[in-house]
Amino acid sequence: LDEADPWTDAGRPDAKASLDRLAAGQRESVADVSELLLRRHVLPTLDTYPSEFASLHYLALDFLVRKLVADQLGVVAAADAAITACGAGPAVRTLRRIRDREASRFEELKRLQEDLRKGSGTPPGIR
Repeated sequence: LDEADPWTDAGRPDAKASLDRLAAGQRESVADVSELLLRRHVLPTLDTYPSEFASLHYLALDFLVRKLVADQLGVVAAADAAITACGAGPAVRTLRRIRDREASRFEELKRLQEDLRKGSGTPPGIR
């Protein structure tokens, strides 16, 4: 969803800026996972771009944020599973750092969702 543009009304450019900042932060986690895989000489399986993402452009921001919150919950759960699978291996420190960042992003997305639901002013992280 990093490449998807939500529909935003003129009164909510701050929410789009918040989503852009969260996406940039998530790219950092993707880079950390990629680096970890490369250090372990694991080549990720390459696939085609999922076509279902093509339907996520120009959606109402409150609808898109609901999808982002649900997806981010899955990201945190995947990080938890990866930590469990690694046990006490050397990758655990990197995975915990990624998990903590993604859990923080999840909480921020939930706050943004609540802010949009309430229709209040500036979302968290933009103040």
